Amino acid sequence: GEGANTIAGGSIDSLKKVNVTVSLVTKDLPHRPHPHCLVGKDCPNGTGICFVTFNPRNNRRHSFANLGIQCVRRKELDISLQKRRSLNIDPFQSEWETYGIEDMDMNSVRLCFQCELEWQDGRKDHLSPVSTKRAKNKALKITHLNLYEGPCTGKTEVYMLCDKVQKDDIEIIFRRESWKANGEFAQTDVHRQIAIVFKTPPYEDQDITEEVEVNLALRRISDQMESEPVTFKYLPRNPGQSALDFPNILFCHTNPLHVLLHYIHEPPLSLLPVDSLFRRSPSFFWS
Repeated sequence: GEGANTIAGGSIDSLKKVNVTVSLVTKDLPHRPHPHCLVGKDCPNGTGICFVTFNPRNNRRHSFANLGIQCVRRKELDISLQKRRSLNIDPFQSEWETYGIEDMDMNSVRLCFQCELEWQDGRKDHLSPVSTKRAKNKALKITHLNLYEGPCTGKTEVYMLCDKVQKDDIEIIFRRESWKANGEFAQTDVHRQIAIVFKTPPYEDQDITEEVEVNLALRRISDQMESEPVTFKYLPRNPGQSALDFPNILFCHTNPLHVLLHYIHEPPLSLLPVDSLFRRSPSFFWS
């Protein structure tokens, strides 16, 4: 911790109880309330704060079990801080009026412990707040995809292995220059926080004639942090089609019994007999 106190003239036998409040503060000085929330059995629902009371005569040590940190969505940061203010949780007496969210580090916090001593005679003493070392949010990481390419029409089902993610605080982003789209999945498609089954979005240009590489990344919704991107390739709808193909144009072969015919969305340059050609395309005529 960064500070400690002793109470002169007090005896442990005279203590009635100890009240401990745990909250999150910014990593840098001056430590200010952080909008992210603590969650656990000792955290009243929706407060983001942990409250513990114990009798030091029976137990001089307390363990905070299953205490977690929940990231708050960017659009809810102000609301979270207002809740903290309404509970009068401001351990280091920061200036609320000059409080700025834009300069906060949303990926690093410190736990702050405030301790109140209640004596048998009714007196109360407040120890100076103590903060822990910095706790840093783990970076997002894509470990593996079962597919790294798919048609430009989208809807390709892809299996992603990743580091631990929260199912309600994650999205998959496809990006190339000014184009951006989200992978399609539900919270039930996030498995044990390490795997996501999703469908690719359609690429913006459905008429590409060659492979197009885009970036694919994980993004945490609460703080907008992204993983290192991996490359995903969009393929033309007709892999055999090239820029030299001319749809709906008929080419006559020198042999009158056969013609070279190209239909769009079909294998190019099919060799067909004339009678078969007329059955498929009654409007065909010789030039």
